[in-house]
Amino acid sequence: MDYQAAVNWVLSFADYERWPGFAYAARFDLRRMEVLLSQLGNPHLGRKTVHIAGSKGKGSTAAMIASGLQAADFKVGLYTSPHLHTIRERMTLGFQPIAENDFARLVERLRPKVEVVNRGSLGELTTFEILTALGFLYFQEARVDFQVVEVGLGGRLDATNVVQPEICVITSISHDHTQVLGEDLNQVAAERAASPQPGPLARRAHQGGRAGHTPTDK
Repeated sequence: MDYQAAVNWVLSFADYERWPGFAYAARFDLRRMEVLLSQLGNPHLGRKTVHIAGSKGKGSTAAMIASGLQAADFKVGLYTSPHLHTIRERMTLGFQPIAENDFARLVERLRPKVEVVNRGSLGELTTFEILTALGFLYFQEARVDFQVVEVGLGGRLDATNVVQPEICVITSISHDHTQVLGEDLNQVAAERAASPQPGPLARRAHQGGRAGHTPTDK
């Protein structure tokens, strides 16, 4: 499989980044992501992780954290979304996108595992879930010291929420995704606040109004 064929295959699945107004809670189930990663040997585990959620500033916050870690001589993998020019921008090492041949090779490795999961009872994996698994495989192969992982649209059921982070960051929460994550800002805040897993150090930006209370309450 060449690079373009690999991209076409990944994009052949449901891509909810392009579907405004979909029913978030009804469509996502972390179990299928967990099954896929288990078949791959759990590549998301075994390295330090910084997990970043929020409505605004996730990408820039992730980039700043990755830059600081790299300046401290750590090897850093950065996973963000969406991409601007090429899908390879979503997973970088030292801020360099994954090479086309590495992307195609890892898709070849993923494909049979994805097909097994998709034949099961949990529903088909999405484009974002497949890319997230690919990112974890890439960082595992590269033996990064840290992986800095930005959530996608959601929190509680987001594909990235399988990680076991040392540090969680919640940036500002806004009305951007009320059609996806909840009917009002408080519900969006509850979904975003559900991203941090039990145990890690959590840091969040100042939140105005009721959204400022929800992460603490969770």
